[in-house]
Amino acid sequence: MWSDNTPTLNLPEGWRVDRNLTALRKVGKWNDAVTDVMYTGGANLASNAKNGTWNWGPDDSSSDRAVGGLSTTVSNGTRCVSYMTKLKNEDDVKIINYLDISYVVEKYRLGANAAGFSVQLYWSGDGEKWYSAGESFNTYFPADASTAGVAVVPVSQTEVGNSLRVHVEPKKDIYLAWNISVASGSTPDKAQGLAIDDVEIQASFTDKVDDWKDPSEDVPEINHSGIYMRGQDGWDASDEWEFDKIDETTFVLRDKIISGTFKIADASWSASCNYGSNGTNIVMDMPYELKAGVDGNISCGPNVFNCSLITLTIKDGVATLLLSANEDAEGLTSVYVIGDNNGWNYMDASGILKYDASDKLFKGRVSMPAGSDGLSRWMIYQRLGMAGAWGLNEDSSLPSTEGTLIKGKKCNACVEPGTYDITFDLQTGGYTFTKVSSAVSSLVINPVETILVPELPSKIKVLSLNNSLIYYNDQDVMFNDIAKGEGKVAEWTKHTLLGKPLSTHWNEGEGLADDGQPGAKMLVRSQPWSHIILQEQSSLPRTDPETFRNNVKLWVEYIRQRCPNPNAVIIMPVNWAYAGDWGNFTKFNELFIANYSKVAAEFGIVLCPVANAYQAVYDDKGAVAAEGLFLDDRHPTAKATYMAACMEYGLIFGTDPLDISTHPTSISSAEALEMRTYASNALKGFIQTVDHHSGMINFDARMSDEFGMDVEGDITFHADNGATISPEGVFKAPDCNEAVYNVTANGGGFEAKAVVMVRKAVEKMDIIPSVDMSAGNTHYIQNFDEIGDAAAARLPKGWRVQGQQDGELPSFYKGVENTTYAGGVSLPSNAKNGLWNFGASTSTDRAVGGITTGVAGGTRKVNVMLLLTNSGKKKLTDISLSYDIEKYRKGSNPAGFDVTLFYSNDGVNWVENSDENLNHHFDADDVTAGFEVVPGETVSKTGFLSAELIPGAELYLMWQIAVASGNNFAAAPALAIDNVEIEGQLPPVPVYDWHIYVDDKTGYASMGAYAYGALTTDEFWGGWPGQAPIDEVVIDGTKYKVFGHNRSEGSYNLILNNWNNGSQLPDFVFEGGRDYYLLATSDKVTEKTLSDVRELEEQGDMQLFFKGDTLIADDSDIIAIYDMQGREILRTPNGSLNVGNLVSGIYVAKASGKDVMKVIKIYIE
Repeated sequence: MWSDNTPTLNLPEGWRVDRNLTALRKVGKWNDAVTDVMYTGGANLASNAKNGTWNWGPDDSSSDRAVGGLSTTVSNGTRCVSYMTKLKNEDDVKIINYLDISYVVEKYRLGANAAGFSVQLYWSGDGEKWYSAGESFNTYFPADASTAGVAVVPVSQTEVGNSLRVHVEPKKDIYLAWNISVASGSTPDKAQGLAIDDVEIQASFTDKVDDWKDPSEDVPEINHSGIYMRGQDGWDASDEWEFDKIDETTFVLRDKIISGTFKIADASWSASCNYGSNGTNIVMDMPYELKAGVDGNISCGPNVFNCSLITLTIKDGVATLLLSANEDAEGLTSVYVIGDNNGWNYMDASGILKYDASDKLFKGRVSMPAGSDGLSRWMIYQRLGMAGAWGLNEDSSLPSTEGTLIKGKKCNACVEPGTYDITFDLQTGGYTFTKVSSAVSSLVINPVETILVPELPSKIKVLSLNNSLIYYNDQDVMFNDIAKGEGKVAEWTKHTLLGKPLSTHWNEGEGLADDGQPGAKMLVRSQPWSHIILQEQSSLPRTDPETFRNNVKLWVEYIRQRCPNPNAVIIMPVNWAYAGDWGNFTKFNELFIANYSKVAAEFGIVLCPVANAYQAVYDDKGAVAAEGLFLDDRHPTAKATYMAACMEYGLIFGTDPLDISTHPTSISSAEALEMRTYASNALKGFIQTVDHHSGMINFDARMSDEFGMDVEGDITFHADNGATISPEGVFKAPDCNEAVYNVTANGGGFEAKAVVMVRKAVEKMDIIPSVDMSAGNTHYIQNFDEIGDAAAARLPKGWRVQGQQDGELPSFYKGVENTTYAGGVSLPSNAKNGLWNFGASTSTDRAVGGITTGVAGGTRKVNVMLLLTNSGKKKLTDISLSYDIEKYRKGSNPAGFDVTLFYSNDGVNWVENSDENLNHHFDADDVTAGFEVVPGETVSKTGFLSAELIPGAELYLMWQIAVASGNNFAAAPALAIDNVEIEGQLPPVPVYDWHIYVDDKTGYASMGAYAYGALTTDEFWGGWPGQAPIDEVVIDGTKYKVFGHNRSEGSYNLILNNWNNGSQLPDFVFEGGRDYYLLATSDKVTEKTLSDVRELEEQGDMQLFFKGDTLIADDSDIIAIYDMQGREILRTPNGSLNVGNLVSGIYVAKASGKDVMKVIKIYIE
């Protein structure tokens, strides 16, 4: 789009960009948009690249640019991006009635958000009120397999072009905006990097337009109801979302597109009008009964609903909400087949049928897999999000490839499984399915790689990454009590994030989480856990199976790579359907079980079939009995938690839950027996993919055609090394000894392979030496002089060296802690290749490096590595690094040699440091020969690391010494690393006007401070659980957690909590405009009273005292007042200072003169 030679942050004239920080799929005002983007880049964008607006291109020197952005879910981050332009009709007479618009949507980063991303064009007459340009200007991008950049960009280019009907009077403006946003739902993370390029706009002019209808004129004046839909555009009571009062019981919103979550309430969230979720998701065209006075938000699930009308009915104490679909078919360019082809995902566009103007039919090719009854069921929708349904009067059981659908009917048609070319006539409802011939094109087997652990370790150590479904009633404690009562050695440790999916555990990072406690990844690395339980958010596995699958994949890979026991048995409890929605209870449980089973088969993990047990109670005794399992709409009662704990116990120890004799006092013996019976039956009736105790695996092998459809046919199995496998794919290891088995499946002329590794649990954790750098130790120096002059010198703590023989970057853990050779003076051209302790004879000045060679089996690259850890609670940033590269032998390799710095957070996956000042290239020398005086050459390097050192995490550094190019490793120089100096900076404490100091005696492991004003939506530390401590200070021997804010007036409610882990203290009311010192105990918060004056420090004989509101100091040159954060508040160049205008709080007063000083603490009431 631009022709600049270098990328710029400035947009072309007439263009602006808007980043919406609060709402998805929403275009902001033209006047609020800006003319600069925030970042430039394009190639190899990181998965954590900065959110915001971007100028993208292939590289910094390319003139081919595009404008777009990245969204995120982080606090105060970008929710969506809009790229805008303003056009003017300069004609004096004629009207612009059409704009022919073409552009290219380019992708610069892959994004794994399951909802996919879309680019929608909007238009406006005033730059404030925006109207969609329609589906012909909507470009949808389905989810990618990962969130990652690529080397060659753009990844893809999608051309869009069509005519837009407009009405621009002479000398008037029109605005266009391309909105880039997640396609549906409310989580815009894992974003694709999308951009707009090559925009062309051609205007058509006319003298007169008779049939133009201004969309703004369709909006009637409303009869104000004072009731709002809140949450669609922030949580304030917005005029745009106020219901129109039709009568005393009926209220409506017109022409709205909604998604994510919301509530129905008046402006003050009063008890008389505050409606929330009934525990289920709202859907189109079905009355939804609201619940009064509940905290839960109403959820649209993954859907975006295009509503012509939203009707709120409040009558006889019952409130219902009805979403009526936009049925307008005018201008449609696509419709969608929804059904078994996409798991009945109403936002999935894979079943798209596109309009063909030549015969006025919608056409497309769609693969229709078999559903639960062997047929493939489907419907047609005019829009994604359940709008404009076409179906039958009743569900069909007869497959048909042609027929007629009825508009507004919602029963499904069906066909035999297969891939079809489909046509649909929007005028008549007629459809045809023409089957496409296909053949077997692939064979897959799952699980591809399985770790089988038939023997239990001496002690069972369980870690769960869980939410409230395990947290309620302390399932871990119940399990521990059962194990103790049954004489087992076992301990379950839980890590809880209430209401959160596994992705939130993942996003806590490698070290300490925001609350200062170990995050999930740090916990996984902390012990050789025998079993790790992964619990997904309550509904996600049913509503968003792809995100669920991706979350599990991340954690399985992480556990196998980073847990000290990589053979840990991974268990997933199967979530259950919500109470209350009994009509869907069985259907939803079936979906849960199916989706969990699919993931278990892919990754070779164990399922705890809790949903099966819940379903059995419902099947046996009905809804009334099943309600006894629920504390509310989803959380378990004590007896349901006991049932689940018995199932986990049975799975882990390989025993029948009926044999358990222990139960908590909160349930009766009869209830305990009943729950154990259901637990036993559920385990016995469930077929596991992996059964560790019996050494068995149920393999799933499937043939597919070129369309990805399953193909029936014979598949044979084979296992080697003495293992057996049945014709149905049931594998059994011959014994419990550690071994590797290869499994082969053959069918349709294809072969698929899997590997089974029988392993034992690793019970001991190796302690890896490291260099600790933290808040108290930000500086590190190493010159290697301590290692002495021995050939097999032991490296300093945290250092390793490795002689690489292949092209892959090595694991830190494959490095060794000793060199192999020693020397340095006059090294011959045939000196040994390998790892060297370099130095002059017996000199104490040493350096570590090596020599490469072309000899078979010799060293190809030399890697010097260091492991840094941070045992503190504050990260180190802006880490500077300096070191010397020393040459101990010349090398005539014509390619020359490079020293390149890499970093890693796991010691396995390395990233080249971006500061090139820390790398160095050595040109070829004339000869390969040693120096009489060493080192013969020293190059000093100084720069900054691209990574931070996170509390509780590791940071690995690697200096790689290698030939600069090619595969000739001979005639190498002898290079070494020396005089390493690393220094990190502590992040500055955030600056606030006012502070709350908390003397924490609660016993909480971590603390959050949540505060709100007169309106509960006035959350000035954001949503629950609020702000984590910004600092800790010691005042008069008492340690305080410090929270900060900038509210100078007003009254607020403070809720101290244990960081969303189920505990909170009663509200404490405080005023803005002053500091507070609080004592927080286990049951309340009280304000502390401090003494008025307390001396801190004295030098010389100066006196500093009060006279009224004035501080007086004899013989002083300066009196200054500081707050408790060390910021200067007042200063005077003489001996008196009036402090009467200071607000309440504690301050430090300092008076100083020649050779004398006085410091006191003062308390202003």
